Amino acid sequence: MKSSHPRFTLSFIAITIIVAFQSSNEFSADDFVNEIFARFLLIFLAHQSFLHWILAPEEVDIERRGFSGLSSKYQTVQKEDVSQLHFQEGTSRNWTFAYKMLFNARCLGTKWQVRHANPSGDATIKPEPSPRVKFILKRLGVLLLRYIFLCIYYDPSFHLYMPDGIPWKQEDFSPGSQKLFWHFLFSNPHPEAQVHHFLIRGAFIRLHVVGDQLIPDYCILSSYHDILSIIAIGLHIDSPEEWPPLFGQIGQAYSVRRYWSHFWHLLVYRSFSAHADYLTSKVTRSRKRTAMKRYANNSCVFVLSGLMHALVEWTLNPDSCTNCGCWGTNRRYCLQIGAIIAEEVFQKAMQEVEHRLIPSQMRSIFVKTLHRVFGYTWVIFWTLWSKEFTFFPQVYCLKQEISISEAQLQSRGR
Repeated sequence: MKSSHPRFTLSFIAITIIVAFQSSNEFSADDFVNEIFARFLLIFLAHQSFLHWILAPEEVDIERRGFSGLSSKYQTVQKEDVSQLHFQEGTSRNWTFAYKMLFNARCLGTKWQVRHANPSGDATIKPEPSPRVKFILKRLGVLLLRYIFLCIYYDPSFHLYMPDGIPWKQEDFSPGSQKLFWHFLFSNPHPEAQVHHFLIRGAFIRLHVVGDQLIPDYCILSSYHDILSIIAIGLHIDSPEEWPPLFGQIGQAYSVRRYWSHFWHLLVYRSFSAHADYLTSKVTRSRKRTAMKRYANNSCVFVLSGLMHALVEWTLNPDSCTNCGCWGTNRRYCLQIGAIIAEEVFQKAMQEVEHRLIPSQMRSIFVKTLHRVFGYTWVIFWTLWSKEFTFFPQVYCLKQEISISEAQLQSRGR
């Protein structure tokens, strides 16, 4: 891991990844698998850039020495693993540490570990190791449940009923259908039957679109992660503590900030936030931790995330990106910082109101429950609206392109 030429190492890794990324649409016959592979390559590149460029070699070496000496945070490793981890003191290269860090994007077991990477939210590995057999059986059981769920989810016989037919029709994404929440908020209290039908179907469409992105990503990525964890732990390469769930707890996502920091963004948080901090420090020429610097870092993280998704889409679907653009996802990520700032301003204002109007004994139970309910509602609303605002215009354009292509094929057939 320690290298006198870390940037040369990074250059070699970057060239290899760029070549693989350029041909990622040929990785398999499945577009979804190709997308996951392309995203993995960019996340891996960001992680390697964090290790070899952002971090000072001395920092990495200090952590490596701590690992070689089996510091307290690694003493949870079971006895049969010690021989694999404990190399001779003073060895110039600790290949075990290099392996541990190679795919460790959450930096588990190091001082850079993502704060919410463990279900408990601890900043270090759990103090008590889990038995291997118990861990493997549990992950196998969860894998089976996910497989059954995905079979049902993708079976057309179980498709969610949609008013006026199963999606997706072109008019569902037309400019007139892209303002559902505006119609909902400003239509008459007793809308006409046609408007009522439009609102109901529009709500179902948006739930379907958001779910069709989140559910497969969550289940399939978690399943790949579980398969790798079973292999690594079954072969005694790793210990169970080194393989916490890939995603955080969805119950903690009662604000937009917590949705990303506690649930969804754990895999990219460390490398992306480190690059964001590096860029903002270069621009401002200051490393002081201020509120403005924090918002600038957060904005930069979401911009990087959006660029990653846009680049993947451009590489896998260049024709559709040329005709209809592929910046919808990028815009959606950039919008998140606006929601985070807005909700923080609202939270501070509400705290002032609560302290003045609500007795302290009621705030501990009633207000906390109210915050959670309101927070979940807000996150759902924001997710649906941001998807509508950024995704629907692109889909409408793509469906127009498909309709034109089909019409041209039919005319040629005649």
